[in-house]
This record gives sequence, C-alpha cells and structure tokens, in this order.
Amino acid sequence: MWQLVPSVARSRGGRLFCTFYSGAATETLGNFCILIKSDDDGESWSEPIGVAYAGELHRCFDPTLWIDPLGRLWFTWSKGHEYGVYGAICDNPDAEKICDGKGVILKDVMAELEKYQIHYHLGDNKLIERHGSVENNKFKIGTQSYGVVIVPPAVC
Repeated sequence: MWQLVPSVARSRGGRLFCTFYSGAATETLGNFCILIKSDDDGESWSEPIGVAYAGELHRCFDPTLWIDPLGRLWFTWSKGHEYGVYGAICDNPDAEKICDGKGVILKDVMAELEKYQIHYHLGDNKLIERHGSVENNKFKIGTQSYGVVIVPPAVC
C-alpha cells in the first residue's frame, strides 16, 4: 500500500495517531484516508480505526490530525470533486475504547460547530475569489464575518 501526506498527533496521555491517504495505484478517484493509533510510542500500529472514503467517484485526500487545547483529536480531510474539507472530532482520544466497531467514535465537525453556535462557511475557491474580502482583521464573505479561517492542507 502506498501512502501520501502523513500527519501524526500525540494525545495528552501519550497515544500516537497517524493518518495518511492511499487507494488505487495512484492519486485518483477512490482514494481514501486512514487513521491508525499506537500505544507503544510508534513501535507498532493498529489496524485502521477510522477511514474517510467517499466511493469510487470521489477521492478523499490530504488528511490532517490536531489535538486541540481541550485535548480532543480532530481528523480532517479534503474531498475531491466537491472540494470541501470534512472532519470528525474524538472527545477522548485516550479512552480505553475509542472504537464502536465501525471506526473511531467521532463527532461531525459541522455538528460540533453548530452545537456551540459557531458560524462557519464551506466556501470554494471561486466563491471566495468572487465574494471574499478582509475587513477589520476578519474574513468576510457576503454579510458574515469570520475571525478564524481553516484552509485545507491542499491549499497551504
């Protein structure tokens, strides 16, 4: 299996997480992102505990991991043909059981933002180019202003 764009994060308890993307013989439709973990400082790694896959007509790529200030694990990735950034959050990455048999117990990033009434925008490059601006140190698109902008890894 080939691997591209690895990302590694260490939880507060010392557990390592790694993500990368792979798939068919090359970067193409059907690519997927894999999330694995290690409890022995990287000496051995688990089978996949999370997978971002959108089917053979799309591709998931450029995954990123981040442990936020609250200790939560963020697993984000880009999705081709829709050109969006998707993600999931694990509240307690050090828990004994973080899998439910289908993968990591994660929350949808957009649902988490909505829960805290945080405005977000899933803009694309064309929309931002046409309607985006910076005013008073905030990114503005339409009538909404944002103090934080998350740029997908593919754009950085």
